[in-house]
Amino acid sequence: MVAFAIDVGYIALARTELQATADSGDRAGLAKLYSGTGATQDFTAAKSEVNKYVGGSAGNRPGLVVADADIQFGYFDRTAAVGTRFSTDLTNRRANALRVTLRRDGTTNPRLALFFASVLGKADNDVRAKATAWMPPALGVLPNAELIPYVAQVDYFNAVAGLPARASNSNGFVNIDSSVFTDIWTIGAAGTVPTTGPDGAKELLLFSGGQNAPGNFGSIDLGSASNGTPELARQLRYGPTQGDFDILDNAGKLASDNSLQAPVNLGGDTGISNGTKDDWAAIIGQNKIIPLYDTVSGNGNNAAYHIVGFAGVRIVAADLQGNPKRVWVQPTSFYSNKVTVAPTGSSGMVGVYAPPRLVIP
Repeated sequence: MVAFAIDVGYIALARTELQATADSGDRAGLAKLYSGTGATQDFTAAKSEVNKYVGGSAGNRPGLVVADADIQFGYFDRTAAVGTRFSTDLTNRRANALRVTLRRDGTTNPRLALFFASVLGKADNDVRAKATAWMPPALGVLPNAELIPYVAQVDYFNAVAGLPARASNSNGFVNIDSSVFTDIWTIGAAGTVPTTGPDGAKELLLFSGGQNAPGNFGSIDLGSASNGTPELARQLRYGPTQGDFDILDNAGKLASDNSLQAPVNLGGDTGISNGTKDDWAAIIGQNKIIPLYDTVSGNGNNAAYHIVGFAGVRIVAADLQGNPKRVWVQPTSFYSNKVTVAPTGSSGMVGVYAPPRLVIP
């Protein structure tokens, strides 16, 4: 009976370890998928990341192998019934979930060898584990998020990102010809400087001094209405602080959970400060969140933007010394721990997600 208890406990321990390995590999692979580059999701890189956390350098069981067929990308619908929430059908939609199955059953990995059960004719045992991770869409922005104080008109962003256009009778609707956008940079891993050459994703002029350019947007007040150069520079590099959010809260701009959500009206400036050129240079290659507006009223420091959403972008290039001054960004996807999760049926951000979560499919 003691020998039997030892083997049963050993099997339970092996299952726990295998499940922990599946959980970590699953989340790591999905995180890699949303840290990729270019216009398409890199499933190959995500699979490599799963293997790294399962049996590679980051794994707790070196040498453990996960079969390629046991790494399944899919779509998770949290509104569906339990047992039907995960689907591998990705027709006309991006993968937002990953399912990993680990096996110690004699297929991809040896069966679990036992200590004493051989006297009963059982020398080993099957052990399996399965994990499903989901990338939750984001709704609200929290202090110290990657939010920058510069905006883009929503129809311009939808056009460059290849998203469906809004209804023509929408507030502030602008009919955009996608041919005005170019694809002249290739982005790499976050934090690296983009290189010259197309990568399948077009760039948006987040700001341009030329009135007829597809951009010419401006800055917004993420805190104090003065929105001076020192504040813009700080927020470009580090995002808005808790102090900035306290000012927004006092002005009635925050949601009940103390996050900044759309729709919201924010003051701003239609220009760009030349004093921020070093700060733009410092964030080239980084992922950032930009507010999207549909209408703007007023001029100069009296501008008022109606923010209708937020979007994830990669800062591609900035030239504040030329004429006109210009800043380019490329739509991208990434995750942040400084955002709130969107409830069922809500959407507030494009391409920005909360960190991956383990879910029941």
